[in-house]
Amino acid sequence: MAIGLKDTISNILFPYRPRRLAVGEIDYMEAVPEEYLRTVVFLCVDEQTESGTKRVPKATGFLVRVPIEGSINNALDYVVTARHCIHEASSYRQIYIRENRKVGKFIEFPTKIEDWYLHDNADVAAIPLFPSALPKGIKPTDIDQASLKISDFVGGGPEYKFVGDTPFGIREIQPRVGHQIYFLGLFTEHYGTERNLPIARFGHISRMPDSLEIEINNTYFHIVAYLVEFQSWGGHSGSPVFFLYPMVVEDQISLQFVEGGQKQNVTACVNLVWLTSFMGLISGHYDISKEAQKTGDILGEIQVKLNSGIALVTPAEAVTQLLMREDLMEHRKKLSKTAELNRPMPGE
Repeated sequence: MAIGLKDTISNILFPYRPRRLAVGEIDYMEAVPEEYLRTVVFLCVDEQTESGTKRVPKATGFLVRVPIEGSINNALDYVVTARHCIHEASSYRQIYIRENRKVGKFIEFPTKIEDWYLHDNADVAAIPLFPSALPKGIKPTDIDQASLKISDFVGGGPEYKFVGDTPFGIREIQPRVGHQIYFLGLFTEHYGTERNLPIARFGHISRMPDSLEIEINNTYFHIVAYLVEFQSWGGHSGSPVFFLYPMVVEDQISLQFVEGGQKQNVTACVNLVWLTSFMGLISGHYDISKEAQKTGDILGEIQVKLNSGIALVTPAEAVTQLLMREDLMEHRKKLSKTAELNRPMPGE
């Protein structure tokens, strides 16, 4: 059988042609950017135990950098988390932000519940991170942290597009059902004794944002959220979520061969890269109630809850709405006239 032009090209490009994947199989994925891991902080509270008071990480936060209005080349970092994490911590006196240092053990500094800014109708909270709040003797340059930029956020609905600069120029990309995602956050079973040790968990977008009802501590809330396919547990609330967008880069390979006595020229693109962008933050997960198994004892109406494997992600748009709210903008403008500017910023 004669080999046609299409088959010839296919055979020539065989080393570069991706093999057919099984359902759900990932052939290759770019590693999580190190700077994204460095945006994560842990939120801690003091719990009373039999042996005394113990400071325990309870939730995840992450740093976002916002330019200060009316001030050239100055910006302010905020710690962002889920609003319900702040509500749940209201019975404690303070919330401690735990950050890594470049050298030595992590540092912690207290915040008051009432100092956190809360979104009016979305599961987002934020607090400014001032250099003056750092422990005595610690400089901003001692902190091993990075910050997300609002310019790197996925935009609002109904398009939910990211439009901005990438290593491959200005691009417009959109998260969609089936796209790969990951989040970075606290693993309550092993969070680190000397340094914050965030983990990454991976999954896919199951449904684009829509209005839904969730229950937290016997209180029901209506929020707009993505449904995503990965298991979220206690401590993951407030974790930043990123989506991965596969893109073929125009890395041209020119090939020449002879068919039918004539020279043929073929140009092929063989480079697959992954772009990543901030999509939102973890707000919770769905549980499935199940009747407890009878053991012969009188159990009454006991139910157990199973994690459904479907988590809720508040869109990045809600974070932007809070950080660009009028009262926060006015606060930053006042800071531009004071010495409370982040020069240099943590991580720089």
